[in-house]
Amino acid sequence: MKQMVGTLMLSLVLALGSGCATVAPGEDPVQVRAEQALGVSFIVLDEYLKYADLNRSTLSRKEVDLANKIRSWGKSYVVNSRKALLEYQDTGAPGAKRLVLEYVEKLDDLVLEVERMKQQ
Repeated sequence: MKQMVGTLMLSLVLALGSGCATVAPGEDPVQVRAEQALGVSFIVLDEYLKYADLNRSTLSRKEVDLANKIRSWGKSYVVNSRKALLEYQDTGAPGAKRLVLEYVEKLDDLVLEVERMKQQ
């Protein structure tokens, strides 16, 4: 678990330290937030799955359940979030914006579950 903590912390520093952590004048905050969430969640979820695969024989039941949840839902959330973001960028439709925000929240929830797991 300590190896995973170090890897995840490095991933978060690299993702958030890329200069996109704030909204520049003239940028759409929904789009910026979605891009941040997609970048961070992809890194964190991918690293957790790598950790889970490498340590399969020693994982707790909760760690296995979280890995399975990420495998089951994480990819869908990322794919659907990207689709909704593209639609929002193209049309600016309120329905697309709502979907973007819903999927960002789902991705954030998965990242928080990984954070909680690494603290146990």
